[in-house]
Amino acid sequence: MNVHKVAQIGFGLQARAYELARPSYPPAVVNYVTENFLKNGTTKEVLDLGKFGPDHRIVSEIAAGTGKWTRLLPKDLKRVVALEPSAEMRAQFKIILNDVDILDGTATSIPFADNSFDLITVAQAFHWFSNIESLREMHRVLKPAGSVALIWNMEDQRTPWVRRLRKAYEPYDGATPQYRMNLWRPVLESTEFKALFTQKKEVQFTHEVLCSRDIVWNRVLSKSYISVLPENEQAKLKATVEDMAQVGLSTYSKEILESFNAVKDPNTDTNWVLYSYDKDNQLKPFGSGDGGLEELTDEFNSSKIQYAFTRVVEPISGLPKIVMINWCGEGVPVSRKGLFNSHVNDIQRFFTGVHVAINARYEEDVTAKSIMKKVQDSSGAKYSIHQKGGAENLQPAPKPVATAPPPKPTPYSGAYLSKGTTASVPAAPAAPSIPSRPTPAPAASQAPPPPAVNSSSTVAPPPPNRRNDAPVDDLLDGDRKRIAERERRMRDDAEQRERAEQEQRDRDAREAAQSTSAASAAARQRETDSKISVAPPAQALPARPARPAVASPPAKTATAQYNYTPEESNEIELVEGDLITNIEQVDEQWWRGTVNGNTGLFPSSYVTINDPSRPSTPPEIASRPTAAIPKVAEVVAPPPAPRPVVAPPAAPPRPQTKTAIAQYDYEASEDNEISFSTGDVIEDVDTEVDEMWWKGRVNGTTGLFPANYVELQ
Repeated sequence: MNVHKVAQIGFGLQARAYELARPSYPPAVVNYVTENFLKNGTTKEVLDLGKFGPDHRIVSEIAAGTGKWTRLLPKDLKRVVALEPSAEMRAQFKIILNDVDILDGTATSIPFADNSFDLITVAQAFHWFSNIESLREMHRVLKPAGSVALIWNMEDQRTPWVRRLRKAYEPYDGATPQYRMNLWRPVLESTEFKALFTQKKEVQFTHEVLCSRDIVWNRVLSKSYISVLPENEQAKLKATVEDMAQVGLSTYSKEILESFNAVKDPNTDTNWVLYSYDKDNQLKPFGSGDGGLEELTDEFNSSKIQYAFTRVVEPISGLPKIVMINWCGEGVPVSRKGLFNSHVNDIQRFFTGVHVAINARYEEDVTAKSIMKKVQDSSGAKYSIHQKGGAENLQPAPKPVATAPPPKPTPYSGAYLSKGTTASVPAAPAAPSIPSRPTPAPAASQAPPPPAVNSSSTVAPPPPNRRNDAPVDDLLDGDRKRIAERERRMRDDAEQRERAEQEQRDRDAREAAQSTSAASAAARQRETDSKISVAPPAQALPARPARPAVASPPAKTATAQYNYTPEESNEIELVEGDLITNIEQVDEQWWRGTVNGNTGLFPSSYVTINDPSRPSTPPEIASRPTAAIPKVAEVVAPPPAPRPVVAPPAAPPRPQTKTAIAQYDYEASEDNEISFSTGDVIEDVDTEVDEMWWKGRVNGTTGLFPANYVELQ
């Protein structure tokens, strides 16, 4: 039987997207298959979710793809052999499961002798070859008590956005066989099938998958009939899918703006509004009121995603503040949690004029006391005027010594070995084996001392000034207005707080004078005057010092000489022959670069810098020949002698990257800056850019931020 043309071309084009975006399988399925295999019997059985036991240890997977199911099989199996007709899929498989044999083969041409396997599994593929010829071939290679497990993942259309997503891409499938069409069922009811297998059982499990917005398109693209579409059709569908994954703000836009503006207007009684989704993922108002935080906190539902806006009065300055509360309850289905973070970003861009944003999940996060504390912290109103100590200057924390991570155990690579066999299995001919990386020596750890805190007030420091190298005329009118408005609000806040502080100090002084003798009062007044004179006078925010321009180094490229599998979230995967661009030499042994759209760290010894005058040519991947099994007793054909390969050098110890915790909210005012909220973790912090401005990454975005808004860890 020939492989379906769409499958042959489509899966070959998007093997990497398949590995990136296709879901795995739930542990419940693996446990069921492990515990319920037919241990004894004289007939063969087909189970729609199969079963095998610990005594049956020779397994084959047909149409293995990139090994999504294979890697979940128990570790103690005697042998696992995979078949896959797509060369691109086999290459992706070997990256993950380098010690598992994967051969070129199909369901109607299995290159093994009769009675070879205890179990055959087919995951997410039987609908491509649901015919009696395939079942006969599987029956031939199964042992007398063997079984076949047919496994599928299927999207749950009860989730509204998933239902809309399927309606967008399913019209493109044409005549391509799909599970949902049930074209695979008739063969399992046929007379020929019943002559081969004695019984059939079907079981279903729930599989909750957390899917972020950036994965959704790759999930669609991994479908064979989508990957073969012309580029213009793919671009059209991609725009539809990405728009679908965004929060809907158009259907109820009038009601949304009217209710939000009512909260922002200090002359109205309404001081809170609550939004959530309708059945089509459109945001709409679900309630409002004038009872303040005490009334609002009762409206949050643990099974919903909700967004609230409330107007509160900051107690010291007396200024109104708009607070945004992003609520994702503990009981929210996993299928909806995946889009929460991206929707929060969309909503924050839509609603302007918010002073404080709070992400909340538990009831204690949305109490009136907790919310007001965050309002005071963010506005700089956290101070005590009765403290006896004099005011201290706010000093930056000294740079700490980063702590090297402890040595990590070598992860299980998915190998399936015979009993008594060591882990030093030779690599397949197409992929060189990589020795374990040396354990890095831990660096001396030193906790950073806390910054000195002003005893009169803890105020969010003004961000340092940066010189805008672009001409002023390049700013849009809207940008100038927003900047001017922001500066005006900051000046007003500072002046209001200073006036409030001065009035409080005056009241304290008068009360002290009335309750004591004139002499004592005079002495206390002199002491108070002395203390007050230490406090800095009210003033507008200081000008931010200019940030020196950083010259961009010439772009470098390199070619991967070996496969590299990342072990940290800030690393990237390398496949032999990959072209790495935008290379930045972080240190001698670890560099940063971009490959296949992903940016991160990689060991410099795994690549070779390209000569700009000579194009880089990736090495060809040798195909692995398949040998027929001459004897029934043999399970797999002996592989050809591996070609000599040069093992890649050991990966060097990772560079000690710095992280910082945001102490205040900061909103980016230029494209090369990043925004963050109090408590956010900023990764890959580069403190060498400038004394006042550092560079780092938060929420997947890299850019500049004021150093005095964070605390290094």
